[in-house]
Amino acid sequence: MLKNAGTWELVDPPSKINIVGSKWIFKAKKDAVGNVVCYKACLVTQGFSQIPGIDYFDTFVPVAKLASICVVLAVATAWNMEIHQIDIKGAYLNRKLTNNEQIYMRQPLSFGSLSHPHKVCVSD
Repeated sequence: MLKNAGTWELVDPPSKINIVGSKWIFKAKKDAVGNVVCYKACLVTQGFSQIPGIDYFDTFVPVAKLASICVVLAVATAWNMEIHQIDIKGAYLNRKLTNNEQIYMRQPLSFGSLSHPHKVCVSD
């Protein structure tokens, strides 16, 4: 999904730029009985290496408070309404960054370009 979405392009690392690391997180999804249904891989950046005010300025996480969810469920129950949910796969890949928000990341292990091992990923 990362490759198909054109999440980054490989470039030579600029001088005096903080290059963020990355790490693969692997998980086996299991059913109710405990059988493995599928394997998932997630690439995460090591954001702890970023410097506030230099590498980023503001952070936002779109999550709902538990109290808000409880109110919505209570209203839906009182009015006998149906509740539905959706999961947008790769939603985080769709955000466009400005020129001031360029993020440089080391190539993920086992995903790096063999022909350009010293290049870094930059947000596209």
